[in-house]
Amino acid sequence: MNLFEQTLFPFAGILANVLGHVAISRLPLPRGPVRRQFVSFAIGLAIVIYLSFVRRPIPDAGPAQAIPGILLSCLSYSFYGFVFFNALNANVSSLRVRLIRELAHAGPDGIATHELRTRYGREHILQVRLERLLTGGQLYLRDGRYHLKRGGVWWIGRLFALLRQVLLRTDP
Repeated sequence: MNLFEQTLFPFAGILANVLGHVAISRLPLPRGPVRRQFVSFAIGLAIVIYLSFVRRPIPDAGPAQAIPGILLSCLSYSFYGFVFFNALNANVSSLRVRLIRELAHAGPDGIATHELRTRYGREHILQVRLERLLTGGQLYLRDGRYHLKRGGVWWIGRLFALLRQVLLRTDP
């Protein structure tokens, strides 16, 4: 195997990520889309690590000599996975995209103005987002108050707050 083959491992991983996400999205799971994205990301990462170990650039080299290539493949895959993650989230959470999709499904009759205002009023949008965060496991409700759960999304938020502080020198 040559170095060119090793650069293909992240592409195999992102393909597994996309196919895994499609398969997982068809299952009736109670959790929200973020958890499904993390699971499909892990599937792709496992493929990248497996290929990196099985198809090492230097077949006789031990695991220690393979670590830099494995890390590079995993880092490259993480970049692709981050792009896929954001593309999915933009599609899921974008109000404009959702509105266009609903109007396209409505056909030539369209949707009445009062119905759109009912669906997309401020209170309704807030309630939908809160329900999505609750079912996705990012929030919990106790004594009539919403609280953050410490989990994957919480850590990502902390990471971005830290990056904002370091790179932009702003307060969290």
